[in-house]
Order: sequence, then C-alpha cells, then structure tokens
Amino acid sequence: MARISFDEVENYRGEGGNLDFFKLKNHQDVKRVRFMYEKEEDIVAYVVHRVEINGKSRNVECIRSYDEPMSKCPLCESGSPQLVKFYIPLYDIDAKKAVIWERGKTFQKKLTSLTRRYNPLVAQVIEIERNGEAGDQKTTYETFVVTEEGEDSVRLKDLPPVPEPDAILLSKNAEEMRKFIATGVF
Repeated sequence: MARISFDEVENYRGEGGNLDFFKLKNHQDVKRVRFMYEKEEDIVAYVVHRVEINGKSRNVECIRSYDEPMSKCPLCESGSPQLVKFYIPLYDIDAKKAVIWERGKTFQKKLTSLTRRYNPLVAQVIEIERNGEAGDQKTTYETFVVTEEGEDSVRLKDLPPVPEPDAILLSKNAEEMRKFIATGVF
C-alpha cells in the first residue's frame, strides 16, 4: 500500500540496495540532470515510516491508506508518523548514470511546476543547486532548466532503465511490524 499516485500526496500528513543516490553535499554545489519522467502522471510517491535499525534510519512502507483506521498499520498505531517520500529517478549527466533522489512532500510543488511547463520533462537538462551548508535543516534546492538547442530530443528510451526504490524500502506485514515494535528487530 505504500505506493501512491501523485494526486494522493495531500491526503497524508505525516538504505541500501544497488541504487546510487543523488547528493549535493556542500552549499552551492550544482549538478546537471534529467528528471526521468515524461509527464506528471508518471510521478508516484511512497508513504513510509522512518525507523532505526542497528543505528541506521530506514524507511518502512506503510500498510495503511490515509482513510483507513490506525489499527490497520501497527507503526501508525504506535504513533510513528506517516511520511510522504518521493524517490525521484534522475539521470546524472556528468556521471552518465541513473540515480535516486529522495525528497519529501514539499517537493511536490516543484515537480508539478516542472512537469506542467516541460513536456516531456525528461527532454530538459536541469541544473540542481544546493542552498545550505552541510547539515543545515533549512537547505533548499533550486532547479534551473539549461537545455541547449538540440538537447531536447532525449526520451526515456534513450537513457538507462528508470531505477525503482523498492531495494531501499522495507516492505513488512503487520505481524513483522508488531514484532519490531516489541523487540526493535525485524
């Protein structure tokens, strides 16, 4: 149940695998990327709970929809907030590889603006700039379309496969969640 459509994001309040993550570590770092989306309907978000396992934060897929009772998901029932996460597939142009960029619910507005202005979005070269020092909780990211003439013919089929975040999300059933709440172990 953790995967939700783009339109359902507002209904929620609230690492590992073979995937490479997109990171800008320092203030004013910039990378050129392509968002690996054709249109807004391609964007999905995930509803997760953040838990600590062996000293590391991990995201566990929530098994409850926003309109279902809290008792459907033991992590919800225990008070763990639902978090909406976008695992945005990007093509890192300089590294020549597909990566995942984890963003929260507030990034939906930026994605909406980009997909409405540029169709298909993947055809645009976009610079992402970090504004904030390492560790700053108020860090923001700006996006700038910098497509040069002739670069706008790229389509998804021209790039590596779109990475799926399934390898980094823990998918657990209610019984496994109850055991985790009681023992701290999955």
